[in-house]
Amino acid sequence: PGLVTILNEKADVIDALSLAGDLTDFGNPKRIKVIRGELDNNPTVFLIDLTQTKSLGTSGFHLMPNDIIYVEPINRKFLITNLTTVVSVVSILNIIFLGLNVIKLYSK
Repeated sequence: PGLVTILNEKADVIDALSLAGDLTDFGNPKRIKVIRGELDNNPTVFLIDLTQTKSLGTSGFHLMPNDIIYVEPINRKFLITNLTTVVSVVSILNIIFLGLNVIKLYSK
């Protein structure tokens, strides 16, 4: 993520992503947006799917000066980033319920 300056006048989305260090593990290659024009004056947004070769021919694939490239995160980013916490909480709850069942069983 960040600002990347491209000196090549014939750059495309692949060039920009390469200069930025490729997609992160959380970047969705099917949902890349190229935003062109003034942000406050109804910009044109191109949706590019890098998994489809037909996206290579779209007008948004070849970059223009001041284009913004936004890579949407994958849907399961929250789960992946918090998986350790979720597993820990579920394990603790499991131990608590197991302990309560054992206490209930032996208290009869």
